[in-house]
Amino acid sequence: MGIIDWDQDNNQITKGPDWEEFEPLLQLIAENKDSLPAGWFDDGKSE
Repeated sequence: MGIIDWDQDNNQITKGPDWEEFEPLLQLIAENKDSLPAGWFDDGKSE
């Protein structure tokens, strides 16, 4: 989708060509994660 680019050989992820288009949505989700239904936001912490 152009959001990220994954270099599988080096196992690195970088911003893709369409990152700036999606960044505001991702920021909005991150800022409002406490308002989302349970399970919608995985912050990497084990419960």
